Amino acid sequence: MRVSTTTTWSVGPDPGQAAFDFALKRPHAQLLGDRQVVDMFLTEADVAKFLKHPNLVQVYEAGWIDETPYISMQYVPGLDLERVMQLLRHRGW
Repeated sequence: MRVSTTTTWSVGPDPGQAAFDFALKRPHAQLLGDRQVVDMFLTEADVAKFLKHPNLVQVYEAGWIDETPYISMQYVPGLDLERVMQLLRHRGW
């Protein structure tokens, strides 16, 4: 089951020239009423802030916007895990 969705944003002083891209992760709307899911989501952010490794994305911050929790994190271009798994299955892995 998918618990969250991620959107990519670009920010910078000029809309035509972004200083950097970041990903904004939010729980799916239908799960916002489940306090346990929301707590686990925000705990993920709290733990991830302390993890530093070249193979992990950096978490910038977490909080609430309009009663929806979010995690802002480093954006890494490329395929998402679901797409990688589809390609591997297609190749017989």
